[in-house]
Amino acid sequence: GALSAVVAEVVPPARHRRARCRVVLRHAGGAEADTTFLGPAGAPTLAAREWFAGEIRRWLAADRQPDASQLAPDPDAAPGGQVVDVSAWAAAG
Repeated sequence: GALSAVVAEVVPPARHRRARCRVVLRHAGGAEADTTFLGPAGAPTLAAREWFAGEIRRWLAADRQPDASQLAPDPDAAPGGQVVDVSAWAAAG
């Protein structure tokens, strides 16, 4: 339902850190939704990046809210924003 989006941050995965992509969705009337997507940790291979980007596109196209099991706490997320665990969302899909 968003009119546009801005990718505010992208961090590739590492052995000790999950991939993350922060997107700000802009809706009609000026409302914004700050959403951070978390992917798996591991090697930043081309296949891993393509999977993560593809799942984010699929989540956005689905235009539905994740359930509580697919949301993750993240101290680095924007205040009031939601954090979607892409791996949990993909597994449930």
